[in-house]
Amino acid sequence: MKNCLTLSFIALIITGFLSCKKDANAGITGKWQLVSDSTHTSGIGPNGTPGGGTYVGQATDSYDFMANGQLIAHVAGKVDSATYTVQPGNKLHINYSIVHEFDGAILKGASTDFDLSVQSSHKAVLTSDIITPGGTIARIVVLTK
Repeated sequence: MKNCLTLSFIALIITGFLSCKKDANAGITGKWQLVSDSTHTSGIGPNGTPGGGTYVGQATDSYDFMANGQLIAHVAGKVDSATYTVQPGNKLHINYSIVHEFDGAILKGASTDFDLSVQSSHKAVLTSDIITPGGTIARIVVLTK
């Protein structure tokens, strides 16, 4: 009888731990309003000058991070689809499957890794820094719910 109680207690504890599995995407899942999308460069190439720009989100601009790892982005009247994963260390990997257009550049099948900061249930900031031989390219995306 004592062994049955012990085994039942252990099974109950294991079931509790398994049922409390945290969804890695829980902090970003849902529909977010795009506040701004900024890029900054330190100057690309030997004659490049620093530059960048900021796109200010409109009422119809959104990023919809679905629980199944799909992302649908509505930005500047265009619709883009992608897949995403949240990786250890609050890293967000976005793989654009169709077309991603920003500052006149069209990238098909491009992917981007961001540092993800979900600052509250209503604000998230995605940052990306790419270091190239010619300089640094930084991107900051601000989202709200």
